[in-house]
Amino acid sequence: MIYYFGEVRSSSGISINQSNEYPADDLVSGQILFENGIVFNGMWCFTVSENDKKDVFEITGSAGKISFPVFGNRITLKKDGHEEEFIFEPLQHVQQPMIEKVTAYFLDKGDNPCSAGQAISSMKLMDSFTKKVIF
Repeated sequence: MIYYFGEVRSSSGISINQSNEYPADDLVSGQILFENGIVFNGMWCFTVSENDKKDVFEITGSAGKISFPVFGNRITLKKDGHEEEFIFEPLQHVQQPMIEKVTAYFLDKGDNPCSAGQAISSMKLMDSFTKKVIF
């Protein structure tokens, strides 16, 4: 989200272990307020049933909404009461370019595709989403 919306002003969240199937938290909720006033709300449930799994980003604005999955091939645009879908050929190896860049970096054959500052920003966000809640 930082890539799309810029610098973070503040962030917070909650993470809990609902299922008790393993020690790690399996439900995470996170909120971000960006410097430009954009608000992000996210929810990640790692124990949802197979039938209820969704991978959806929705960006809602004053003129409409755009929805898309991270790893899918369909974008839905809703504007002024009209809906339009854009379907494209799915990428066969969508993560391969990033994996190749990371591998090249660790083999001393390329630059680091992610700066230390970007990594720290991502870690701060994840830490703010996964603070322990004590009742």
